[in-house]
Amino acid sequence: MKYTSILLLVFLTLQVNAQNEKLTKNVLSVTFLDPGIAFETSLSNHFTAKFRTGITGTFQRNYVVPNQQYAVFVRSFISASGRYYYNFKKRTEKGKNTDRNSANYIAVLGIYGFSSFTENDPIYLIESTRQINAGVVWGMQRNYKNRFSLDLNLGVGYLGTPVTNNFGLMGEFTLGIWLGKKTG
Repeated sequence: MKYTSILLLVFLTLQVNAQNEKLTKNVLSVTFLDPGIAFETSLSNHFTAKFRTGITGTFQRNYVVPNQQYAVFVRSFISASGRYYYNFKKRTEKGKNTDRNSANYIAVLGIYGFSSFTENDPIYLIESTRQINAGVVWGMQRNYKNRFSLDLNLGVGYLGTPVTNNFGLMGEFTLGIWLGKKTG
């Protein structure tokens, strides 16, 4: 609770200092690397909330199968992030694209991976159930006129499974296409 309050205070401070023009937009996209869908909604001048769901493969330690240190567990997931875009002005001054939130950001990110459906063995599934990641990330998003969408973020956070609870690197890398009406 204490850390949540500190993060909220930082974001509110950044918002008070933000420019008055609304720069963020709502963006809907279909993702390919982790097949799914994403929706980013504008909250204010520089803030958005992004929600994503799909199917992914997570690479993690396998505690059940002998002599197999790591395995890929295929699972569905949901993620949510609160983003603060900080470099719209700098990108505009350099003549770079800022359309559809094409800028750099810092964010609070949460990812929930549901139980794996890679194997039907109940013992295997006990060890590959839910995966929870939550932390702070730095990222960049680019949405190009040809509809190509790139979003990459990396940071540190809590990484939890039923067997392990650690702090470490976390993030997302998505490729896709944005949907909706083209402008300009």
